[in-house]
Amino acid sequence: AGNENSTSVVFTKDTAYPAVTINSPLNQTYDTNSITFNVTATDGSDVDSCWYSLTGGSVNYSMTETNPPEWDGTNSSMTQGSHTVNYYCNDSSNNLNDTEQETFFIDSIYPLIDFTTGTEDNDTAFSRNWIFVNVSVTEDNFENITYRLYNSTEEVNTTTYTTEIKEINWTSLSDETYTYNVTIVDVANNQNTTETRTIILDNVAPVMNYVNPTENSGVSRSRNYIEINITALDDNLDSIVIKLYNLTHDQINSSTTTSSRANSST
Repeated sequence: AGNENSTSVVFTKDTAYPAVTINSPLNQTYDTNSITFNVTATDGSDVDSCWYSLTGGSVNYSMTETNPPEWDGTNSSMTQGSHTVNYYCNDSSNNLNDTEQETFFIDSIYPLIDFTTGTEDNDTAFSRNWIFVNVSVTEDNFENITYRLYNSTEEVNTTTYTTEIKEINWTSLSDETYTYNVTIVDVANNQNTTETRTIILDNVAPVMNYVNPTENSGVSRSRNYIEINITALDDNLDSIVIKLYNLTHDQINSSTTTSSRANSST
């Protein structure tokens, strides 16, 4: 009877895999154990799913499309050190992009530093022209160490090393009151600083004078006491000690004061 019928079917062949752009983490050092993994995934058809794996591991971590076309995943228990993340994004036609990866580094532990053998105690004084400082350091990802020296009015010296040099000796210093500290920094810019210590360098002897009513040398008196009065000039005076001896050089008496004026009556 010559009857005919026809239908048409339109279909699209999709062989393109999703385009993936890595937003986070980037190739840098992070100072936290909580890392947000974020990519932008676009495709001519819908992106069906994205996930990631770490350092060639067999465990896949799912991601959520939180702000299309961005996909997120957070890992709050990342370990210290270097990591490589591989991303996988699949479209509705099962085309998979598995070529995107990034390497990043985690260092969330602050370095440890402290003064050690050879460094003088805080608030001490010495008759010399140098200051030696020695430190102990605990840090796996060292970046630099900085030694700072100040006098009473200004910074005297700042020295930074990019290798683990753990001591310094400042020399040819003038008489002054100095303070110093040491700062260590790691690759994630975590840093720690020692306490600030004070040291006095003093190479000048005190100026001391007998004053009235101290008797002149060689005089004789008809009495049973000896009165001595002394003044002393020094920027870093610690104490004045007056000692009395007899003719056989036996010590008869001793008195001490921390004042710049001393008086003894024996």
